[in-house]
Amino acid sequence: MPPVSATDLPARLKDVAVLGGVSVKTVSNVVNDSPYVRPATRAKVMEAIAELDYRPNMTARNLRSGRSGVIALAVPEIDAPYFAELAHHVVGAAMDRGWTVLVDETGQTHDRSVRDRERSAAAGIRGQLIDGVILSPLALDEADLARYGSVPLVLLGERLGSHLADHVAIDNRAAAEAATQHLLEIGRRRVGVIGAQPPPYGHSARQRLQGYRAALRAARIRYDSSLVVPAQNWRREDGRAGIHQLLGLARPPDAVFCFNDLLALGAIRALSEAGVRVPEDVAVVGFDDIELQRAQPHHRGPRQVSYRGGGGGPAGPPARRRCGVGPGGGAGRLSPGDPRVHNGGGIVATTSTSGDQCPGR
Repeated sequence: MPPVSATDLPARLKDVAVLGGVSVKTVSNVVNDSPYVRPATRAKVMEAIAELDYRPNMTARNLRSGRSGVIALAVPEIDAPYFAELAHHVVGAAMDRGWTVLVDETGQTHDRSVRDRERSAAAGIRGQLIDGVILSPLALDEADLARYGSVPLVLLGERLGSHLADHVAIDNRAAAEAATQHLLEIGRRRVGVIGAQPPPYGHSARQRLQGYRAALRAARIRYDSSLVVPAQNWRREDGRAGIHQLLGLARPPDAVFCFNDLLALGAIRALSEAGVRVPEDVAVVGFDDIELQRAQPHHRGPRQVSYRGGGGGPAGPPARRRCGVGPGGGAGRLSPGDPRVHNGGGIVATTSTSGDQCPGR
């Protein structure tokens, strides 16, 4: 093996100082973005850094600062399009800040280990050196958070308490009420639901069901429990199964509100297979506005209406929420007196509800 030459070695802080004609301390100040460096000196140092392709020793810097430069994102399902889009935006925003993101999967409600994995996430991911955690919990409760929450924590979606961690969310109840109201405004009167979940899990599902019922009350339409179909997981196969159940009713619905877009995609497929026209016979509303449904060409089938949260990146909770490392650049630190952030949103009307209005059945 040939000997390693000096030119093969990575540039050091001292090398930058020599090339730039400044002290090592000045180079350190520039690298650490100190405001006490004259613009001309900073430009000279930056030119030397670029020429030498100097890269700071992050390990040494982290040891001095007491930080690792690593944050964790813990979500129930990495392969779900919604959480994949969320991870994409979190990683992008973290890169802008020079951070690395460790992504962990905690599991769905039917997984026996989901609570233990969420506890591990709240504690900093199995003892790893983590500066903070962004967690989308399903099973964690406030007592768990008080006991295991040992790192800076931002919770997405589920509400576990007002003071133990920063919490980023949209108003699920208002969002669901708006989605249901949209269906009622286009003339639908028997609106089914797919995605209800029983306690102790499914807080978001319960809020969305409350919003659905509020819209019915405002329109003076009687709530019919037979139109509400539970779904343990919010996957396409659950949406298909839900449609089969609803179509088996003596009076099937003329619209369906699905609690996420995957359920809606499955519902639309099942309706098509059953020969039911969307939206002429049954209008469909989803929730989240994920890329998967936005990318569907119109000639290949209908696209569902989605409730879209405010901001950049994927729609709906939690992807359109802003939390420092969130999509769209984030809003920086949360105020200690207001640990929750609620973003607004709106209805994105597409071809699965934009057909002719139909009378109630």
